[in-house]
Amino acid sequence: MSDKTRLFNDKDFIAKFAERRDAPDSVNRCVDEPQILALLGDLRGLRVLEIGCGLGDLSIVLSKDAEDFLGIDISSDMVTEAIRRHPELSNCLISKKLNDVEKHPTYDIIVSSLAAHFVEDIESFFNGVYERLVEGGVFVFSQRHPVRTSNPEVSNGINSNDWLVKRYFEESKRVFTWLDCETHNYHRTLSTIFSSLRSSKFEILDLCEPTPIVADNSSDRLKECWHVPPIVTFKCRRLTKL
Repeated sequence: MSDKTRLFNDKDFIAKFAERRDAPDSVNRCVDEPQILALLGDLRGLRVLEIGCGLGDLSIVLSKDAEDFLGIDISSDMVTEAIRRHPELSNCLISKKLNDVEKHPTYDIIVSSLAAHFVEDIESFFNGVYERLVEGGVFVFSQRHPVRTSNPEVSNGINSNDWLVKRYFEESKRVFTWLDCETHNYHRTLSTIFSSLRSSKFEILDLCEPTPIVADNSSDRLKECWHVPPIVTFKCRRLTKL
């Protein structure tokens, strides 16, 4: 079991993750998901796959309009908790890796929220997504911004006034503390992410660095997001054959 899989199957960590996820100033709620949904647009009549569905909070929104929806996550405990929170998703969420997905070989839309920075071989991941999209299909994903993944010493940087981008061009695994637990992500430069998408034959339609949708002056977490970009979001398309 990988370090990430072990962490996301730890019930104490999941409880802390859920508490942070449910907070009014959650970066997921106030920064990430509004941007993803804006890039996706109307999902009616479309088949949608979500990679890294986590606690199902984005899944419940995606599944409402999609013709068919499937959410996958490598953590079986996370999927169990997602279904507990959203019982209506019981037939839509499974614990599987992308390579093991069997329901519908191809999708119109593939979505991944804040999961790509946990992937070691990003180009293989992008290739797998590309192969599961119909021609002209759209891939929207977000990840921690590379200025956030570069320096593990300030990975949790809330209430820090001296955010420092460090070792930016040294692409490697970064170990850091998150919600009182040791975990890791993979740091890549923005240009590496961009070139990996191009190598996987994606057409890049948009690149966004979202800011909070609310001006909450009482939240240090959201105030910091106005100074240091927390997330980068891409919208890509599988090219249509001529």
